[in-house]
Amino acid sequence: MRLFTHMLFNALAPFPERIGRNSEKLVGRAIKVFSDKHNLDYLLLSDFSFASPSTGEINQIDHIYINKSGIFIIEVKNWRGYISSSLDNPVWCISARYSGKVYKTYPVNPIIQNVHHKEYISELIKDKNIPIYDVVVFVSNNVERDKYENVIWYKDLFRYLEDKTKEDLLSNEEIISIGGLLAPYKLER
Repeated sequence: MRLFTHMLFNALAPFPERIGRNSEKLVGRAIKVFSDKHNLDYLLLSDFSFASPSTGEINQIDHIYINKSGIFIIEVKNWRGYISSSLDNPVWCISARYSGKVYKTYPVNPIIQNVHHKEYISELIKDKNIPIYDVVVFVSNNVERDKYENVIWYKDLFRYLEDKTKEDLLSNEEIISIGGLLAPYKLER
């Protein structure tokens, strides 16, 4: 039943992959605008797919943003409906109403997903002094969700980045070096 509900829920959303890609592009553009506004040297790796070193499973990070203050792992969501969630539950429940009926889908918890991504990136760069931030950005205003520190609305992205981008910890050369460490692990899709 869960698989059917998930398929039905996704079928009701018009072109879910395109909507997701457009949301990711919107956040990518916002990151570029933020960096230009603050005159930051930065590197933005988008749609970064890689194989998990422990399981071999293919994972994907929407954006890896590297600036003077560290590395940001950004997961973008354009979900609609009411989200029932907890920090440690591996799946969340999204309830949405279409044509008078309530449909539920059970996507992977993006907070846990980002924790795994953060661990992987940390393994690759091998420098424990570089801060790695993980954040989930909800683009849609048509969602009700619980509040967590690293789950934000799109409208709050600038404020989040401003709060985290205060110290000069990385030089331009170090930003490029980190990108060079990560690039070989990106899988072509």
